[in-house]
Amino acid sequence: MTVRSITAILLAGALCGPVQAEDVQAEDAQAGDCRQVHPKLTFCGGEEAWRPVDRDLPTGIALFRSPARGVGKVIVETVPPGEITGKQVERAILRDLAVSQGGDDRSFTVDRLEGGTVDGTPAGNLEYSIPGGTRPLNLLHSYLVKGDLLIQFLTITAPAVEETSARALHREFLGGFEITPEAPEL
Repeated sequence: MTVRSITAILLAGALCGPVQAEDVQAEDAQAGDCRQVHPKLTFCGGEEAWRPVDRDLPTGIALFRSPARGVGKVIVETVPPGEITGKQVERAILRDLAVSQGGDDRSFTVDRLEGGTVDGTPAGNLEYSIPGGTRPLNLLHSYLVKGDLLIQFLTITAPAVEETSARALHREFLGGFEITPEAPEL
């Protein structure tokens, strides 16, 4: 399976260190400016709340920062159509979480696991916590597979952010993306 490891996803910028002020685009950036994450996925909204972070990340991965104590990450992969299901992605995420926590699945907590749809396409949503420096980090993780795309959206919030606020922040992050007609629309 080509699903990128959750460990690699987390280490590719979101949790390996703080986002520095110089990493965030200049304040005078146009709100209408879009950032191409993948040929089929563009971030075109929420610049006032979600600012792209300029880091040297692999193709198909983008990092964003919110002043509301959140970091957002999107991972886009091209996959062979019909060979990967949402259920396989879910299992891979949970397995990689256990591996990243030293094989101990008790070191992370899955708070919520639910399905939904995006443009008629089944989508999965996980909410989980992993150990942080001093307190657990809360993650909201949405994913979908349609055609030749696997798209994962992660929002990492500070422990002090209330559950309903974290969900609203995640929905806002998802709402900033546009998918081309060849892919599912959000």
